Amino acid sequence: MSGSDTPSVIAWDSCVFLAWFENETGKPLHAIEATIRDVEDNRVSMIVSAIVVAEVLNKAGESEARDLLKDFCKRSNVICADTDFRIAEMGAVFREKSIAAEGMKKLKAPDALIAATASLYKANVLYSFDPDLLLLSGSPVIRGLSVARPGEAGQKFLDFEGGGKA
Repeated sequence: MSGSDTPSVIAWDSCVFLAWFENETGKPLHAIEATIRDVEDNRVSMIVSAIVVAEVLNKAGESEARDLLKDFCKRSNVICADTDFRIAEMGAVFREKSIAAEGMKKLKAPDALIAATASLYKANVLYSFDPDLLLLSGSPVIRGLSVARPGEAGQKFLDFEGGGKA
């Protein structure tokens, strides 16, 4: 995936885990499964926010999905990141910047915290299906963090400083 000796660092939003666990049709399950293989083969490191864990464990009612997530998070190249003060503070800044950006609505707190976690842990990309996060990909609102759908390269969707599409 990365083409170098150093694995790339990625993060997943809750909705990507849920698509995988629930085998959601219409979602790029092949790309999600390819990423899982990359993590299993130590080609990729993954950041998993504590917010993601809480959301997924809450929504993945059946114990098999809960156990899958718990086992996945035990891998040496999967970093389960607690929401500390730095992440909370950055998440609050992301929320405020999102409302100040033209044409945007305020990011929900969980989304802001997930993006802040990915940013602080220097993820190359945050994978998500959330349209609000995807819209912010590469923007200064989230410190230039790349956000993409699984299977797509991260790209800049909006230029918030210039007001138009990039």
